[in-house]
Amino acid sequence: MRASAGGLHKALARVGGITLLEWNVRQLMRYDFHDIVVAVSSSAPEVSDFARTFIASITCRASISLYEERSPLGNAGAAREVVGDADGVLMVYVDNLASIDLKRLVAFHETGNFTATIATHTEPFQIPFGQLSLTGNRVTGYTEKPVVRVQVSSGTCVLSKEACGLIPRGKPIGMSDLFAILTERGETVGAFQHNQIWIDINDAAALDKARAVFEQRSIDFRGAVVP
Repeated sequence: MRASAGGLHKALARVGGITLLEWNVRQLMRYDFHDIVVAVSSSAPEVSDFARTFIASITCRASISLYEERSPLGNAGAAREVVGDADGVLMVYVDNLASIDLKRLVAFHETGNFTATIATHTEPFQIPFGQLSLTGNRVTGYTEKPVVRVQVSSGTCVLSKEACGLIPRGKPIGMSDLFAILTERGETVGAFQHNQIWIDINDAAALDKARAVFEQRSIDFRGAVVP
């Protein structure tokens, strides 16, 4: 994002006039989650400063606090530090604009008694080459630049207290690393499949796409628009 959007941190990029950080907090509140922690790297003071101002403006509607990572913890490490006495952590990422029903996600996780649950959807990718099908040394099929659909993580997950406790303390860890830890222990990871809006915003082109989608389908975010 910084390379293509003039140094702008993605948490502060705006869609519909609202920063991505605000969108994610408002989506949580939309689905009645009111014990919210915003995890921020201490190397991004502009985000911390904005988060404090934003949090102060809405604390009457929710219990929202700021957790600053003094050293990088990856995209999963903060869960161990913030879970406290809670039964688990619902994690959403600031670089996603999504309309996933978060309440249904948590209910699915709890009903399935999973150690962790990952929201997932199919994403289309166009192969930039001609795809061949071979039988021995003969070409039996030729498709020019086909579109394939791949099951991907939607960057939203639920971690049980047990899963949070398995996160190594004080070192960067990603969700793929945590998945490896869980599966090695024989723990069950649920897949919450959905077909809602999901856009990963990591550069200016993706930000433009998110803005266009929002203009076309703002009704999907209606409940999160009200300050």
